Amino acid sequence: MRLIKWLKEKRPSREAMLENRWMRPFANTIGNPVIWHFNRKSVARGVALGMFFGLSIPFAQAPAAALFAVPCRANLPVAAFVTFISNPLTTPFIYLGAYEIGRWMLRIQDGGLANMNADHWFEELSVVLTNAPLPTAIGLFTIATLGAVIGYLGIHGIWRLWIHQRMEARRKRDARRTGDGDGRVPGKAG
Repeated sequence: MRLIKWLKEKRPSREAMLENRWMRPFANTIGNPVIWHFNRKSVARGVALGMFFGLSIPFAQAPAAALFAVPCRANLPVAAFVTFISNPLTTPFIYLGAYEIGRWMLRIQDGGLANMNADHWFEELSVVLTNAPLPTAIGLFTIATLGAVIGYLGIHGIWRLWIHQRMEARRKRDARRTGDGDGRVPGKAG
C-alpha cells in the first residue's frame, strides 16, 4: 500500500507536534500513541471521521476531524488528511449534489438545478444555495454520513484484501522454497 507508506513519510512526527509551542497545551492528548498508529481499525475510523467532517462542514474541517479523532481512537493524520476530499475543485459539485439530494428528500418540486442557465451557473448556484439552506444542509449531512460509512467499510475491505494478497504471496514464496506444490506448511491443517 504505497499510500500508507507515503503518508508515513510525509506526516509530521509525534515529537515534532509535541515540540510545537501551539500544541504544548495538548501534549498529553496528542502524545497518545494510539492516535498515531497505522492499523486497520484506527485508519478506518480516521477515514470515516475525515469523510464526515470533510463533507459536512464548510470550514475548520481538519481541526474538527482531529478533535474527534482523539476520543474515537482514530488515526489523527489520516482523519485530517481525508478532510481534503472537499477542496475548491470539488466543493461546488458536493454542494450541487447536496442540494439535489436534500430537495429530493424534502420532496421540493421547484425544478432544482435543471432550470439553471449555463452562462451564469455560478451566480445562480450562489442564489440557490443561499436561498435553500435546509435542503443543502440535509443533503450535506446525508452525503457525509454515507461517505463516512462507505469509507469505513471500504478501508476494512481493502485492508483485508491487502492482507490476503500478502499471505498468498508468502504462501507461494514458502512453496517455492520448500519445493512443495500447494504452498502449505508441512504438518499444518487448512
